[in-house]
Order: sequence, then structure tokens, then C-alpha cells
Amino acid sequence: MDMKLDLFELLREFPEANLTVHAGDLGHFARELLAEARQDFERERAAIAEEKKEEYLTPEMVKTLLRISESTLYRMAKAKILIPVFVGGQKRYRRSDLDKILSPS
Repeated sequence: MDMKLDLFELLREFPEANLTVHAGDLGHFARELLAEARQDFERERAAIAEEKKEEYLTPEMVKTLLRISESTLYRMAKAKILIPVFVGGQKRYRRSDLDKILSPS
């Protein structure tokens, strides 16, 4: 009787178990482990690439786009509605944060 077990599941359920494993099964496990690690890596790389695509706007650009005054922008930051970040020592606003404010909910 040939019963196939998922080694990942077996390791999670019985971390202290002693196993006898065929070389072919070990190779298959290694390929699955590498494929999972590759997927994790690609997800992380995509997230980093997305972060790098972020556009940062000057306070003047934000005031123009929102048609607000300096004091309103200050109040929005204080109320944590539009939080500034510092890029190269300069105050900037994320375009994605601005888009959230402008998009209808």
C-alpha cells in the first residue's frame, strides 16, 4: 500500500518525528521548498518594486491639487488625514495617500 504524505504537513504536525525518506521523495520535497521560497521572493520583490513606484509630491503640489491653504494642509497632517514623509530631508506627501482622499468611497 503506497500512502503519499505531504512532507510539509508532516513536519508541521510531528516536528520531532524520525523519518526514513527515499532520495526521490527528498528531491521532490527540495523542489517544492525551492518553489515556495521563489514565490515568496517574487512577492517581496514585487512589493519593493511597487514601493519604488510611489510618487512623492511637494506641499505646494498637494495644496494646488486639493485647492487648499497651508493651514488646511497643516491641519490635515495634524489630524493624520494626510501624513507627510521626509525624502532627502524634504517634506513630501505620498501620491497614493492623496489618491485615497480624492477617490469616492
